[in-house]
Formats: sequence, structure tokens, C-alpha cells
Amino acid sequence: MRSLLHYLFIPFWVARSLALKTYWRLRAVGFRVYWKMRSLLHYLFIPFWVARSLALKTYWRLRAVGFRFYWIMRSFPYRIKLWARNVFYKHLYKYTAIKAFRSWLRSLSNQTFKLKTRLIHGLKGRKYHLVASSSFIANNGLNSLVIDPAGDTNIKGPRFIGDYDFSPVGDHIVKLALPKLEIMPFNEAVVIGGTNFVIFDGCAIHPDEYIPERDVCPAELNGIAKIDLHSKLISIHSGREKKIEKAVSLLGSCTGNYAHWLTETLPKLLLVDSTDEFNDYPLLVDDWIHPNFLDSIALLNKNNREIIRARRWEACAIESLVEISPSAYVPPEYRYFLDTKKLDSPRSNDFPFSRTALNMLRDSVTRAVGSNRPDGPKKIYLYRSRESCGNTRHVLNIEAIERLVKAHDYEMIDPAKFSFREQVLLFANAEKIVSPLGAALANTIFTRPGCKIVGLSPYYVNANYYYFSNFMGALGHELYYVLGPQKNQGGHPFHKDYEIDINALARALEFLDSK
Repeated sequence: MRSLLHYLFIPFWVARSLALKTYWRLRAVGFRVYWKMRSLLHYLFIPFWVARSLALKTYWRLRAVGFRFYWIMRSFPYRIKLWARNVFYKHLYKYTAIKAFRSWLRSLSNQTFKLKTRLIHGLKGRKYHLVASSSFIANNGLNSLVIDPAGDTNIKGPRFIGDYDFSPVGDHIVKLALPKLEIMPFNEAVVIGGTNFVIFDGCAIHPDEYIPERDVCPAELNGIAKIDLHSKLISIHSGREKKIEKAVSLLGSCTGNYAHWLTETLPKLLLVDSTDEFNDYPLLVDDWIHPNFLDSIALLNKNNREIIRARRWEACAIESLVEISPSAYVPPEYRYFLDTKKLDSPRSNDFPFSRTALNMLRDSVTRAVGSNRPDGPKKIYLYRSRESCGNTRHVLNIEAIERLVKAHDYEMIDPAKFSFREQVLLFANAEKIVSPLGAALANTIFTRPGCKIVGLSPYYVNANYYYFSNFMGALGHELYYVLGPQKNQGGHPFHKDYEIDINALARALEFLDSK
């Protein structure tokens, strides 16, 4: 029966098989027709997609051009202003009449300020005996702390590259004076913003390096102080006193200048931190210093000392004062020049520098900033824009100089555009530096000893080249001067335009490349 049923169902299975085969064949044909039609529709839509893509590209291109045009038009007034400003600064100081008018305005402002000071504070001016700090300590038994004794060391004097029709003055070997680093505590003393004087016990105590017969301090130049050289008395008009419980003084005559700040003032913070006795004392600083100077304090302020600001010529009465001797010194102005309008013969011992303090500063800042930039420039050219350099002394053939240094692969840097920390990192790996002489070269403190430096400087009668040669000698660097004549114009010889000998500069750059 099973076999019989099998044969009876054969037609069913055959019909089933034929139906399935027909279904799958028709299904395959249907899919093939579908994909063929789908592909055909795709090709039919290609012009649409091409047109769509072109439309989108055109839209985004026009949008970008529109935004660019918008920003150009938006910044057009600023560009006009910047161009006019550059033209103004470029041509302003070419005219003697304008410089004379500017000098007259400055003189009138100084005279007005002196008159105002005398009218307001004239009755409060008192006279004090001028005494050097070492003499005061010796005569009064002040309990000071000597961090580093005074001394001297031999360094190379100014070196010049180039053939000139003048003979710059510079000894081959110089005996560099190393100032004494000393911490001096005072009770019930007065200090005055913008000065190095400590008023104590009827005396105006000043650093040993300041010589009243030779130097004129800014307070005297501005009529705040008057010195009688015969009786060794100083009269100071300081006005109302600010009361302060205790402080470490970072005040000074030239703290507003970057080079003076790094070499004379900032090391004082490191020196007072070398003893734990005054860790809780605030820092008294001049009010007008640059924000970068405050950043340098913040970088090294390991004891988180409070900052107290003192206005210029403001007297601060301090119950417990810590005064620190400066680690370097530069005469603000020579009395001989003010009397005769001539410069005296240059002397190397006018510019002492402490190697101990400079090395402390280099090490402390390097640790605080961190590791050196691995990609930091090896060859640097420091240029100074007219807007940021802060003085009226400019190099007349600066374009030719910049073309030459670029040809020798020097990276152009304007230090005024960088923060203190960024300047430290920029100079950390420098091996060769070219720059007009100026405060920006103080950043060579943060380069490793042995850096080769070309300083661009003017020549004039009795020009003094010892400041930067002493500074670089104390740091262990090699400085070579390239000179040029000054423009025949009025004013102070320190602030006249000058032109550099391009042939001498080319020789100097080739000399540096060979070392």
C-alpha cells in the first residue's frame, strides 16, 4: 500500500517541482529587470547630481568670498588708521622742529610738575645726610646678612667687527666689579617710590654703587630731590606717608626698564628667599611697572607674598623693612653731562654686575618655566617696531639689515609681543643673536653661557660700550659690536637715529656662522 501511494503521488511531486522552478526562474528574471531599471534610472539622474554638486560648490565659494570681502571692508578703517600711524611714526622724528617742539613740551611738563610738587609739598621737604649703605652699616653696627661679598673678575672688553673711520673706546681686558649682595633690616624706616633711598635715623641711605658726585637720580631730575654736594645733604619732597607694617622693598630708580628690572630688582626676591626669616613679608613694588614684570614676580613668588604697590615719589613708612642691595647698577644720568652737555671718557667700572645673582635668576626661572622648547630658535634677530620699542632712537637702514639677517636664516622676533614666560622659552635654546642694543637683550640671561651676540650700536664721541660688554661678560656670553654713525640731529646722544655699516654686519654674520 505504501508503494502504491507513492506512485499515486508522483504527478503531485512533479507538478510541485515544476511550480517551484517556474517561481524561482520568474523571481530571478524579475530581480534582473528591477536592477536593470534601477541602474538605468541612476544614469538618468547623473545630470541632476552633477548640477546639484556644482550648485553647492558655487554657493560655498561665493559664501567664503562674501565673508572675506565683508571682513576686509569691516577692517578697512583700522587698516587706514594703522597705515597712517606707521607713516606718522616713520616720518615724525625726521624733522628737527618737531623733535624740538616735543623736547620743549617735555621740559614744560617737567617744570610744571616741579612747581606743583614744591607748592603742595614744599613745606614738608626735609633734609637728610647722604650715606652709602656700607658706611652706615659700619658706623651704626646694623645687623645685616651678606649673601655674597664684593669682588672683581677679569672679562674681555668691548670687541668690534668692521673697518671704520673712527676709533671706538674699549679696553681689551676689563676688571668687572662684582657688587656685594646684602640683606639689611630696618625698623621704622621710610622708602620712596621710584628711588633707591632708605630714610632712617636722619640719613638717606643709598647703594654703594650710587655716587652723588657722578650720578643724577630720576628724583633729582624731576625736582623731587635736591642734593647739596658740598654738605652731602639731600632734600626730598615726598608728601603724605603710606603706613605699612612690614615689607621687602623692590623699589628702585629704574625699575620701569626691562633690563634694569631683570638685573637689579628681580634678583632681590631670590636673595630674600634664600633665608627663611622673612618668608611672610609682602613685596613693595613700584606701581608703574609693566604687567610682564609682575608676571616674573608671580613665577618666582614661591612664598606667595602679598604685592603692595607704591606710586612714584610716594613715601612709605614701614615698621619692619627689608632692604636688599642691588645686584647691578647703571648711572641714570651723569652730572658731568648735565653741566657741560658733553660725555665724559667712558669707564668700565661704572657698570657692576653680580654673576651670583644672574646665575640664580637664570636657574630659578628655568626651573619655574620648565623644560626648554625642543624646537626653539637657535638664531634670533630682535627687531623693535616703532610702536613697541618705547624710545625715539631708530636704525635708519633697518630694511637692508633685515634682508641680510634673513639671508643668514635668523628668525625675526619682537620680544614686546610676548609674555615673560614666552620670552624665556624663546631665548632658552638661542645660540646666536643679532639685535640693536636695548633692554630686550636682557633676555640673554635665559640663554646658556657661550651664546654669540652681535649688538648694533651707534658711534659718537665718548660713546660708552662697557655696559653691555660687562653684562655679557658676567653671563659668559660673547658680544661683538657692529657700529655706524649717528644722524646729525639735536637731543641727547643716547637717543639719536643711526645707520649701521652693512659691510661690517655681513662680516659679523659670516664670523658667527664660522664659529
